[in-house]
Amino acid sequence: MFVKYSLSDIKNNKVHLEEKSQKLDLERIMECLKSEGFELSNWHLFEIAQSEDNMVYGFENLNKNLFYMKIGTERQATPHFFKNHGSGEYSEFQADSIKDAIKQYENFYAGC
Repeated sequence: MFVKYSLSDIKNNKVHLEEKSQKLDLERIMECLKSEGFELSNWHLFEIAQSEDNMVYGFENLNKNLFYMKIGTERQATPHFFKNHGSGEYSEFQADSIKDAIKQYENFYAGC
């Protein structure tokens, strides 16, 4: 599901999420962002999806930097990024940090 929610609005309960678990997931992710020195007001959530047993959340900042976070069955949050192989094909990889995921992310819509 594609959305466009400011993380500040989510933090301040100005956004209604469909599931309580989504709010808990996003609280965990916001903790991760803050621990890496990111300002929440610069980021927004643009995608909520499910992949196998994991919830996946996509984020973009004001400079169009992107990363994804997966929430595992034990509620662990792990940053992820995509590599573009052309012709609409891409691969997903786990990153060591959010900063690393942003650095390595390749927009899979490039060239469209």
